[in-house]
Parts: sequence; C-alpha cells; structure tokens
Amino acid sequence: MTRQAGRFGIPPRCPAIDCRRARDEHELGRSRLSGEGRFAFDTRNPQVREWEEWKPSSASEVVDGNGRTLRVSHHVESVVDDVVTLTETTSARDGTVLRVDRASLRFLDVSKLGAFLHEAGFEIEAQYGGWEHEAVSDASRSIVTIARRAAA
Repeated sequence: MTRQAGRFGIPPRCPAIDCRRARDEHELGRSRLSGEGRFAFDTRNPQVREWEEWKPSSASEVVDGNGRTLRVSHHVESVVDDVVTLTETTSARDGTVLRVDRASLRFLDVSKLGAFLHEAGFEIEAQYGGWEHEAVSDASRSIVTIARRAAA
C-alpha cells in the first residue's frame, strides 16, 4: 500500500483535533507493521517549492476507469508557511468541468517530518532524495523515508 505522505493526513496548521486525527492514522499504520515491518513513503521536498509549477496551463491528461480521457489542472490559491491551499479541477476533453476539489496540504522538511514521525511512534531508518537512494539535498524533489516502529 502506498500513499503520498503530503496527502496522508498531515493537516495544515495542525489544530489539536486535526493533529490527533493525523497521529491516530499514523498509529494505525504503525500498529499494523509486523515486528520487522517498514513504512516507506515519499513526500515532496518543500525547499523545491514544486507547487509553483501547479498552474492550469500545466494540466495533465489521465484516463479514468471507463476509458475517458480527462484533463486535471491545479491552481494554487495561497502559500502560508508550510501550507499550500489549492484547487484541482477535473474536466472532460471538451473543457466541461466535472469536479473541483479544494485542499490544503502541509509540506514538512526533513527535520519537521522526523519530529512528526517520532511523535507518532516511528523511528527513521533511512531518508533519500529519491527512490534510487540519492542523498537528500535542497534540490531533491522528494523526501523518501523508510521508518519502523520505535523501540518500546
């Protein structure tokens, strides 16, 4: 099972109830790991500011389960600290808007991500700047993290 951690319940601004929910989700994931299990995921590196490329003019095409070609575009509404608020618009090929979703995503740097995982009961085994085990740097588009249950 894989998920983008930037979209894995790390809430913006982290009010108490949202932090509790996010930590509960991570606790559930931690509790499902076997003794030797690992939790591996990637998230975007906030230092790269990838969201600056998320513009309607940079839309991508996808094919849905019914074989329809759809256009997916993004519009960033705001960036405040480590929280990016955006809309994602899904349209038919002819431009008919089928769905608009709005989200606020929180992007954590290596240090903040480590602290969050530690608080959720994980210890980091390794972190990379990509799935080919590149070193994490300011230019790495991803932060790939391999974590395991923290020792009791």
